Amino acid sequence: MLISVHIPRFALAVAIAQRGDGSPISGPVALAPADGAGAIGDANATATAAGVRPGMRTSEAYALCPALALIPPDPLAVRQRADRLCAALETIGAEVEPIADGQALFDARPLDRLLGGLAGVLREATRVTEQAISIAPRLGAAPGRFATCQAAKRARAGKPLVLDELAALAFIGTLSVRELEMLDPHLQETLVGLGITRLSELAELSPTVVRDRFGPPGELAWLVARGEDSRSVAARAIAPALREMLALPEPLATEQALAHVLRLLLDRLLARPERGQRAPRSLRIGARLAGGGSFEQHVPLREPTTDRRTLEVLLLPRLLTLEAPIDQLAIELCALTEADRQTTIWRTEGDQRRARVALATQHVRVAVGRNAALRVVAVDPESRLPERRFALQADPDAGPGRT
Repeated sequence: MLISVHIPRFALAVAIAQRGDGSPISGPVALAPADGAGAIGDANATATAAGVRPGMRTSEAYALCPALALIPPDPLAVRQRADRLCAALETIGAEVEPIADGQALFDARPLDRLLGGLAGVLREATRVTEQAISIAPRLGAAPGRFATCQAAKRARAGKPLVLDELAALAFIGTLSVRELEMLDPHLQETLVGLGITRLSELAELSPTVVRDRFGPPGELAWLVARGEDSRSVAARAIAPALREMLALPEPLATEQALAHVLRLLLDRLLARPERGQRAPRSLRIGARLAGGGSFEQHVPLREPTTDRRTLEVLLLPRLLTLEAPIDQLAIELCALTEADRQTTIWRTEGDQRRARVALATQHVRVAVGRNAALRVVAVDPESRLPERRFALQADPDAGPGRT
């Protein structure tokens, strides 16, 4: 039996929790556009009932719901709480796979005897989740991966939705084909255009027809619709990382001040003794904005490096794009690897010459013959017979030639 922990509208719930005043929100609320002028994010149930949908322009949302309140998004807090959610579930012994921010999946069978059966596992998962992120989760349990995730989305807080094999099969049949995440929206609309709107209708089709028309994703969707979802849980792999954070005494916005703070944090990270000789393969930079909300961006590196100047050149332009001053900055060195495994971008002159010689030799052998370009190799240098001391050899697959 698999268990899925799901927190609906996770980004909105985190942004509300980060306000700090603790007052409940009863009116319509949505996430403000990340860039200040784009589309809004998640909306609560009150705003959704008024017609507000994620992806709408701000003007369109206000036209539908004049009382709508917009809260700045906080991607930094979203990632931190998503990590804390997985870490909390791992404390009870679960091998957790993060499905999305605010949604995790794990196998309950190894924990049944430890925690007193499925009910005990559900109870402990709820407890540690609420302690870690201060948000009540929704839990679902079912034999298959797809059914488990969908059950969690339709459960209520404090009342897990548990499905056995027969109940899971009946539950899957009632779902829309638009719930199939393995099919892209175009294929989903194709199914709807063919009159197949429910998974029970998809399960009645011939597997050969589905495979020929929709390929491997369609075949997987057909198996899921029949309740034959054998996909296992892939536990997350925690890559080694180092993180430094600095709370600023006053908000900063100038390039010189941001560059100075950036250099200070990079110096701290590179001087950490636990880093050893390892270098990061990627960076993560986050900042908390003075007016509310936060900023976070993942910066992959072409090759692992510990050169501070290089890291500074990569990170500073990200900070200069912010439209508001920052009062907190954090940098994380991600996926640390051994520094002696770094690869150079450009090949050395000797490597280039050897590559050109190998290519020219290949052309000669193609034009003249496989034994046209041979090299001298030592066979028995101490032999009294000169013809036994050395030999001419071609490619290993061409066989040696002697003279």
